[in-house]
Formats: sequence, structure tokens, C-alpha cells
Amino acid sequence: MEKNLPAFSFSFNESTAQLHEFFMQTPMAIAILEGPEHVFTLANPQYEKLVGRKVIGKKVLESFTTEELGPYLSLVGNVFKTGVPWSGSDQPFHIAHESGRIHECWLDIAYYPVRDIQGLILGVLAVISNVTEQYKAKKILLENSDAMPHMFWSAKPDGLVDWYDDKFYTYTGMKQGGTWNDSESPLHTDDLEPITRLWTQSIETGTRFEVNLRLRRKADENYHWFLSRATPVRDEQGQIIRWIGTLTDVHSDRLVLSQLQIEREMRERFVATLSHDLRSPMASARMSAQLLSRNSDKPDFLEKYSQKIIKNIDRADEMIRDLLDANRISAGEGLPITVERCNLGLIALEVIDELRVTYGDRFKLQVPVEVKGQWSKSGLRRILENLICNGLKYGDENFPVTISLSRIEKNVLIEVHNLGTPISPAYQQTIFEQYRRLPNADGSAHKGWGLGLTLVKGIAAAHGGQVSVASSLEAGTTFTVTLPD
Repeated sequence: MEKNLPAFSFSFNESTAQLHEFFMQTPMAIAILEGPEHVFTLANPQYEKLVGRKVIGKKVLESFTTEELGPYLSLVGNVFKTGVPWSGSDQPFHIAHESGRIHECWLDIAYYPVRDIQGLILGVLAVISNVTEQYKAKKILLENSDAMPHMFWSAKPDGLVDWYDDKFYTYTGMKQGGTWNDSESPLHTDDLEPITRLWTQSIETGTRFEVNLRLRRKADENYHWFLSRATPVRDEQGQIIRWIGTLTDVHSDRLVLSQLQIEREMRERFVATLSHDLRSPMASARMSAQLLSRNSDKPDFLEKYSQKIIKNIDRADEMIRDLLDANRISAGEGLPITVERCNLGLIALEVIDELRVTYGDRFKLQVPVEVKGQWSKSGLRRILENLICNGLKYGDENFPVTISLSRIEKNVLIEVHNLGTPISPAYQQTIFEQYRRLPNADGSAHKGWGLGLTLVKGIAAAHGGQVSVASSLEAGTTFTVTLPD
């Protein structure tokens, strides 16, 4: 059994090195602060670039002035004491340069407790994204909204709208004298109730009216977002004699802000999943190692827990490899592969046999002809594992997942089909992007990082191939990977 120990040590160190490499490569600023004095034991290049100084081995109070730290020192301390994570968006941070100049930036900040296997808090993980440019862009949009082109309208003191300008009628195609309640109204039906409620409040209280709404554009029948505002005009006695209103097109701005929000949510979900999933196998391996050290004189005990250590480190190693590969793909780098002569049908059989242990006999393999070629064997396994597991998780349990291998001219097709809830056309456009998961996946028991389909796309591209998806309620969902022979 002693011969196995060096192998375990090598695997553990290699996995730890890969984890460290991932932290160093991630585009977010990451640091780990240990102990009640918050000593920096890890800070990736993005973090030190953000703060403009070296911090490894130093306490927080040695690295920053109290003016720079502001409220953040107490926030870190509270996470360390209570174990309750904290996060904040668009947080101001002031960094003092050696020249004495103060640089102001805005950050998305999240602090998470770092625990040992007994649950005791060892330190705090800080994950930071610099959103200064996005913050400034949003501020400019708000400050200059009044300079944007407007459509105008006005209303009587009781709130009856009695006039729109010509641009409004041209844009919407609404007939003069029409109202929001008409069957041909350009207003989105979901916006009628909140507009009516807020407009009634303004009429009753005499306060300024402001609401976001969607109007259908006559030229293409598409809905666009507008900001509608109205200000009361009063006489000398303070009585409202008229309301003057504007409609400002803010559709493009909302799309930008919506995308920023989506990216922020993706980052938060990624960090939360990383802190949970990656810690689990490492904690299990560590516990097994501690048990080994206490029972080194029991051969059968050593064999059992050595295998557990190897299995958990392999799990962590696979997670880290997926993260690193997904980051390479997102950065536009190709995945390195080693090709060899492969029998695709035999690889598919091996993958299915391994999955039967967990999922039972839920598979149907169709291989009408022998499919051999020059490909990466490990790459093909990863493609099949990800697509088949995807079909098993989200497909109807009463129907099998069908794997079909075929040839068309000089290409080989791998098709994985399942019946179940279809993927909407909108999500078909983004499903291969990093950290993307379907809306129903987040609320389900099927946890994941949203990397599987990103890896499938990257591995297919590394072979000079591609992947596509077709999905409908009637036909089900089919992922197709096309590889050159």
C-alpha cells in the first residue's frame, strides 16, 4: 500500500495547482483573507492590478489605509464572525496611489466565509468585479435622458389625455381619439394596469407621473420600451390646469442594462456554485486523509479510503479542467487535442455502459454503419457524456435518450435526442455560452455550472466541426455534432 501514497500526493498537488491556476486566470478579482486579522493568503493578478499593490502575506490594515477601507473592513469582519455572506452592487471604492492621487471606482463585491471540514470559519473569500465603466455609462444615460428625442402629450386636470403630437401617431399608427383601452391600442396589455394605477395616484395627489411602458411600433409591429413622464401645470392659486407629458425611447438602454444584469447574475451564480461544488470533493478527500493517518496499521482500511481520496480528487480535477477549458473557449482560444484512430461506436457503448450504473437502461443506440476516424478519444467521450447527461436530466423519464451515429458525405454526425420540455428559440441562441442554463434548470434538482454545452461546442470546434440544436414540443430536442471524417 505504501506504493500508492506517492501517487496520491502527486494527484493532490496537481489538482491543487490546477485550482490555483484557475484562480489566477479568472477575469474576476479574487482574494482569500485568513484569520481574524484578515491576512492575504491568495490574491490573483486581477486583484492586485485593481488595488495597485502587492498584498500576499500582509494584513488588510497593512495593505490599505482606513480611508481606503471605509466600511469594507467591518463587512469582512462580520462575515468572518457570523458566517453570513455579504454582497453589494455598484459599491464606491477609493484607491490612493503613491502620487497621492485618489482614484475612484465602482465595484460589485461579494464576501463568502471559508470553512474547514468541521464547519469552522477559517477566513473570507472576496470576489470582486470592476464595473466602473458600466456604472459611468448608466449615469450618463440617466443624466442625458432629457436630451433624447421625445414624443409629447397632454391631459386635462382630471387626467383625460386629449392631445398627442404627430410623431406619436406616426410611430404607433394609433387613430386620433383612440385610448389605451382600445382593442387596437399600441400599448402592451401587461402595462395597462400599472400605468392606470400610477396615473390615478398622480391625479389624486398632484405629484409627478413617471412609468416605463411598451409601445408597438407600426413599422415592424415590435414593442419598444419608453419612459413616460408628466408634470402638472398650476395656476396662481396652485390648482392644476393641465398635465404636460413626454414619451422617451429607452429601448436600447434597457437592453444594455438587462444584459449587464444577466452577466452579474451569471457571475454570482458561478461563484456560489464554485464555492459549494468544488469544496465538497476536496473536503471529503481531506477527511479521508485524516482517517488514513489515524488507521495506518489497517491494510483494508487503507485500501478503502485511499480509493475514496483518489475518486474525490479526480472529481475536483475534472471540475477544474472543465472550468479552465471553458475559460479558454470564452477567451477565443482553441482547445488542444491529440487525435488518434477511434471507433466512435465503441466509445459510445463505453459511455452508455458507465451511465447505466446511475441511470438504468434509459438509452437507445443507433449505429447503422461502422464509424471510425481520426479524432480525440477523450474529446469524443466528453461530448457524448455531456449531451447524454443533458438528455437524461431534462428529458421525459418515460422515453429513452437516443444516440445516433451516421455519416453524411465526408462528415460524421453525432445526434442525441430526448423528449420533454422544449428549448425556446430565444434560449437556443445562447445555450452554448459559458454559464448559461435554462430557466427551469435553476429551480430544479439538476445543479450545474452551465459549462457542459460550452465544452461540447469547443471540442467540436477543435476538430473543425460544429454543434447545433433543434427543439420543439412535438419532435423533442436533438443536439447534433458534426465532425469532419
